[in-house]
This record gives sequence, C-alpha cells and structure tokens, in this order.
Amino acid sequence: MKPSKLLILFPLLIFLTTLLSAQNGNIFNLNSENGLPSNHVYATITDRHGYLWIATTEGVIRYNGYELKIFTTKDGLPINDVWQLIEDDKGRIWLGCIANKMGYIYNEKYYNATFATKNSHTIYPLFLKLNAGHINFFSNYSPNTVHHDYFIERNDTIFNYSLTTELSKIIPDLR
Repeated sequence: MKPSKLLILFPLLIFLTTLLSAQNGNIFNLNSENGLPSNHVYATITDRHGYLWIATTEGVIRYNGYELKIFTTKDGLPINDVWQLIEDDKGRIWLGCIANKMGYIYNEKYYNATFATKNSHTIYPLFLKLNAGHINFFSNYSPNTVHHDYFIERNDTIFNYSLTTELSKIIPDLR
C-alpha cells in the first residue's frame, strides 16, 4: 500500500474507533444499596414503554431510568415473593407467584384476576406465556393432590383445565 493511502486511512481508523467507543453508555447497577428492596432477583422484563420491571423476594419494582416504584402486599399483591413477570397485549404486567390469587399491575395499580371456578388452594404458576393475547400457565398444586392443571386467562378471568381429566377423555386408561 502506498504511503499516501496509509496517511488517509490511519486518521480515518482513529476517528471511527473514537466514534464507536463513544457509544458505550454509562453502566449502573441497581441493588439494595441504591433502592432495590432485595438483591434476590428472580426475573426482569422491559415493557412496551421501556420501563424495566424486576421480580424480587420483596416485591415488584418498576424502574423508569431515574427512580424506582416498588409494589408490595401494601399495594395489593397477594405476596411479595414474585418469581415471574410477563406483559400481555394490553400492557398489563402479570405476576407469577406462589399464592391463591393471580393478578397484574396496570397504570400503577394491582388488580386481582377472577377465577372461573372457586380457587381456595395455592397455585404455582409455571411457565407464564402469552398465547393468542391471553396469559397461559401450568400449576402443579391442586386441592389434596399434586397434579398438573392448565390455566388460561380471558378478559381478567382465569379458567382452569385439569390435564388429567381432559386427557382421560381422549386416553381412557388415564382414569
């Protein structure tokens, strides 16, 4: 390569390196020393507005980049120990925790969902997923037994389907 091309190429490389290194943002750690109620974090999601949601042993936190908003049982959560978070198509943040209630946070308020059949037992929502605009999950806690049930949310109502009962309709040996 000719020396004149090197003289042009070298400053260009320095300029591009400087430009690219300027893209590194500030790194900031959230922890109990600067506002988190607990350093034990189970899950995080970013919602459609860019807020960071954090599930901890001491509640759910919404971080807007400047301040933390903490949701706990004082705000209506059934329990502070929240394991999972998922946002639905309506922008509601659903909480997965071991409790006998299920619900979501919307517009800075917690709402309980209604169960289609009376639910007096503890549910353990496994694998919270959004499917066709509805929250779906499995639970392996049921009254007096341990077996898997499948739950589907529709219009703030949660419907329970016993996998054992439903499968026994198509596989008679399961009865």
